[in-house]
Amino acid sequence: MKRLLIKNYLMTLAFVLGGLLFVSVDASAQLTGSLQNDNASLTNWVTPNLAVDRLTQEIASMEAQLQSAPSDDLKFKKAFYEGIVEGLESGQPVVSALNQSYARFTPTEVVEEVLIPNALSAATWNSYYQEAVLLLIN
Repeated sequence: MKRLLIKNYLMTLAFVLGGLLFVSVDASAQLTGSLQNDNASLTNWVTPNLAVDRLTQEIASMEAQLQSAPSDDLKFKKAFYEGIVEGLESGQPVVSALNQSYARFTPTEVVEEVLIPNALSAATWNSYYQEAVLLLIN
């Protein structure tokens, strides 16, 4: 009888812990997905002119790399940075230009289809986004 109670207790415990783990993973995924929104309120962005200068330097570096070793990953990163520059030149704030360019290449909760289809993973795009953030903060 005690074995049966222990087995039932262990099984219940396993389900509860499994459920907690599932909720934890889901919450973590939601947190990662909202990083772009959090950056807007927590970051001290450079001025749009300085952002254009920094991005232009990075784009020039990428162009040189692409000439010596063509790569789809780098081609899309360059296009992402060029999209940020376009947004800045049209008068958008830095964070808006960054997020708008990012949204062109990655699916969001609202729009599942991207404007510029590509085979890069979400992790790759997340790293590109974070690199751009680091480039564009004071």
